[in-house]
Amino acid sequence: MRSSSEGRMWRVLALLCVMVLVAAACGSDDGGEYPWVSQTQTTVGVPAALDSLTYGDHQRQVPCAECGSSSEGWDPDEGLVTFCPSDHPTLYYDNQIVVEGEFEPEGAEDVTPILEINGGVFEPPDYHLFQWPGAVDVLEVVELARAAGSDASPNYLFELSPGWKFGPADDRTQSGAPTITKPSDWSVGTIAVLDDFTLDPNDDTSGHGVFIENLLLALGHEVERVRLEFGSTVPNSVISSHEKDTWAVAAALASAATGDAEVISMSFGTYPCDGYPPILVKDQIALLRETHTLVAAAGNDSNGNPDPGPAFFPASEADVIGVGAVGWLPGTGWIPADFSNIAAGQVWSPGVAIVSELKTGPGDTPETWQWSGTSFAAPIYAACVAAGRC
Repeated sequence: MRSSSEGRMWRVLALLCVMVLVAAACGSDDGGEYPWVSQTQTTVGVPAALDSLTYGDHQRQVPCAECGSSSEGWDPDEGLVTFCPSDHPTLYYDNQIVVEGEFEPEGAEDVTPILEINGGVFEPPDYHLFQWPGAVDVLEVVELARAAGSDASPNYLFELSPGWKFGPADDRTQSGAPTITKPSDWSVGTIAVLDDFTLDPNDDTSGHGVFIENLLLALGHEVERVRLEFGSTVPNSVISSHEKDTWAVAAALASAATGDAEVISMSFGTYPCDGYPPILVKDQIALLRETHTLVAAAGNDSNGNPDPGPAFFPASEADVIGVGAVGWLPGTGWIPADFSNIAAGQVWSPGVAIVSELKTGPGDTPETWQWSGTSFAAPIYAACVAAGRC
């Protein structure tokens, strides 16, 4: 027969076992303490300069119970969603085509826009935008243009906060945590941020660009705003305010080239059909690669799937540094976030529970918020590049 002290000992041991089991459950990928972690993923390395970043008293990451848990986001205009031959969804106008060369598609009107940018207008030679009164098989016309000696592509739509969830990896939340801190050995650079800088309290992605801008300012850099003009550059083409067409993105890249920044940060993208890249944007990137370092978010569509899936453009471009998001798992190390896309050759940067200042409306006092996504991993890596540390 056990003594009362032995009984208490066994009860304590049993309680400890239960606590261990609970802790293990909380650390799994079932929405516990670290919902952004996928058990299928292993630790990865980040540059030493990023490993030393601090958030006040916290090194590497502010503790956060809900960071990286997917938000419902919002849905695009269903009329713009189509499917590539490989069956993955994409967004482009079903009645427009971008052409480089002399090809003129039958029954289409030349609606080529002339956009104002820093230092003049964006009017690339030999490029045209054509539009039909109704839907056509755009990829079939692209092939006709190629057969005639021209190059062509659909007029793709690019999304902010990359991902088919059409938003960052989680909802932004107010935080009492301190913002990120500039390491003492980082030099000061200038970064061009291509983004939206509107502030709408009724829009849960409003402030995306301002959040990134303040993040880079906290890291000691100067920021050149390059506003992505939302909507279509073609009159009477109505799309969601969160979407930019090919021409608008190319114009923003051309505008960035006129500034002082040598590093360009892009937290947006699209999923083009295989073999049909957005030619005008691709060509602008090729022009910039000689003078600038281009950094882009890898996208938030993995959902723990190790298969990288369709390429997310422009992060997938060889001339662009694609950046995936990692979070710090205590006792383990840097773990790729469950939401982060994975692509060959990409780098990793902190993108979970990122803290920055944000105003939720014009005239509001800046407040501290935290957000997760590759949208924020990319500018942090861009800051490291601009500081000469990555």
